[in-house]
Amino acid sequence: GDLTALFGAPAATNSGAKCTGCINDAIVAPACDSTPGKVVLHGVDAIRITDYTGNTLGTSFGPLTSGLDNAGCITEVDSTNGGTSLVQAISAVTLDTTSSTSVTNVGLFLCGPMTCVAAPPGIDDALVRGAAVGFVGGSEPHMIVPSVDATGVVLLDLIASSASGVIERSRMPAAAMPNRILTGQFDADDEPDLFWDLSTAKGAAFEIAYARQVDDQALEALSPTNATSVDQIITGDLDNDGLDDIVVVASALSQTGAAVVPIGVPTPSTVVADPACSP
Repeated sequence: GDLTALFGAPAATNSGAKCTGCINDAIVAPACDSTPGKVVLHGVDAIRITDYTGNTLGTSFGPLTSGLDNAGCITEVDSTNGGTSLVQAISAVTLDTTSSTSVTNVGLFLCGPMTCVAAPPGIDDALVRGAAVGFVGGSEPHMIVPSVDATGVVLLDLIASSASGVIERSRMPAAAMPNRILTGQFDADDEPDLFWDLSTAKGAAFEIAYARQVDDQALEALSPTNATSVDQIITGDLDNDGLDDIVVVASALSQTGAAVVPIGVPTPSTVVADPACSP
């Protein structure tokens, strides 16, 4: 777009090509194995993917409604080189107009070094309207997709397949449909854990799922409901202890604040052992 001078500085010369339409959203797709990182732009009704020098690698993946969702690396189990590899994946909110009623869904696009293509048919069957997609790391990068089955809301653990789009590895329960799914190191087992927020009738609640399992189920915990509206959640190691802390930006009573949730803080009191049972 146009360059505007600030604070009396001389105006810069517009020497580059201008966009032909407004850009609503932009994200970075990280490098995955030999596939370099990319810049993903959401225009008026399509996605444009470029390399870091501005060369267009793919475009017109529309039509889109609210645009880009997430980007990350996902394991493809049947790559052409005879073994597993990491594939660059980008999710976006798409509009399905094949039926008489328009349905919003999350579309998945898989990228190589020079091209990006829409995932094979079948990916939409695992997704729920408006669902957020979170990519998680570890020894086998995968993605987490909220869905609904006979038990209620569940999070699907998916990896990629060139033949069928995605393969489900496991699923875990959730108290309600997540709004934002984040990954981090919330305990010391070196495996990625999940954290997400939920909307309730009385405000927001938070749920955490650890990678470690109890009876083949991920260990989970649910917070009480808070009378707040969550604006953003960020994770990162703030105190350099090797564990990621959580920062929640939320609004309540016309005020906005940030809450820092430290991870790995020692409990303030010791747990007293039960007395031995008498015969």
